[in-house]
Amino acid sequence: MEANQSPRIYLDNSATSWPKPSEVVEALVEFYDSIGSSAGRGNSQSSARAQSVIEQCRAAVAQLIKADFEEIVFTKSGTESLNLAIQGSLKTGDHAVTSMLEHNSVLRPLREMEAQGIIELSVVDCDEQGQIDIDHLKQSIRENTRLIAMTHASNVLGHLQPLQKIGELADSCDALFLVDCAQTLGQHELDVRQLRIDLLAAPGHKGLLGPLGTGILYVERSLADSLQPLIFGGTGSESESDRQPAALPGKFESGNLNTAALAGLLAGIRYLATPDGEARLAQMRQKREYVFQALATAEGITIYGGTDSENRVDLLSFNIDGMECHEATAILEANFGIECRAGLHCAPLVHRHLQTENSGGAIRLSWGLFNSEEDLKKTVEAIIEVASVNIF
Repeated sequence: MEANQSPRIYLDNSATSWPKPSEVVEALVEFYDSIGSSAGRGNSQSSARAQSVIEQCRAAVAQLIKADFEEIVFTKSGTESLNLAIQGSLKTGDHAVTSMLEHNSVLRPLREMEAQGIIELSVVDCDEQGQIDIDHLKQSIRENTRLIAMTHASNVLGHLQPLQKIGELADSCDALFLVDCAQTLGQHELDVRQLRIDLLAAPGHKGLLGPLGTGILYVERSLADSLQPLIFGGTGSESESDRQPAALPGKFESGNLNTAALAGLLAGIRYLATPDGEARLAQMRQKREYVFQALATAEGITIYGGTDSENRVDLLSFNIDGMECHEATAILEANFGIECRAGLHCAPLVHRHLQTENSGGAIRLSWGLFNSEEDLKKTVEAIIEVASVNIF
């Protein structure tokens, strides 16, 4: 293997999508060049334009998930959205259910509330393919179960979970259903009414192609009174009162929103609906099939979560037999210009399940809309080359 003479091949879209559409970058620059004001903090034209950006972005997200305008709350990240949903909905004596597939953005707030003696917590198993055990979920529900928090797709194994079944189960036991859509929003259709979702959290910087510093929380309107804010303060509304506004979405949006980033997020969402965006989305299944088929039979490679490319998001986790995962990714970048992620992916229970926790985790490839077929062909060839050198 020779030293890297290749251009950058970015394959860590499950963490942050890159590159962004040019429209996203232009929207950020345009906001700072021509608006620059705080929304809802004055009567100027520029303040009104900033408010319009927020309202247009809120409407675009609402349309995407079939929600109402006021049910969309903006935060600074998917992690903040999940914390708001979890800490805002649970109280002393409640029981919550989650799964071993979850990201630490779900696990840590739940474990912290459990450690403080506020809640009881049950963790549902998954099978070898990475599908939630529905029977175990049913068995985990108690009379005081207040919240079922589940990922739509694991950021390690990638399988789409049966949201319809889980939503119906949550509805039948009068529990709230929170879905972490970090890996799916923008790439897979979602209807919060049909799926009986009460709370949906996601970042803006992944599948929606927006900038970092953007987060989304869908709050079903009936929860407006019971869900408690994490932060209190100025909202640009009801300034005559020293009490937090009670209505959605202002109740949960204290402080200035990152309006420039929301301008970029709006541009990202709009790009997905353009002919170019739709064409790139349509090509993703073919790319996924190629990667899985090409690596499934490669010697010296262990793939996690099965090799069926159907009903999953665009990522693949694997290890090269006999090689530490961080060493392998360092070689892939140094020699081939391939950027992918090694480690535990902030999902420790998944790696405990895979028995990769004590060996450093796994390598994850996650391709995006702007990865070409040539990118993926070079990546597959590089992985096979590294594995063959390691074998012999």
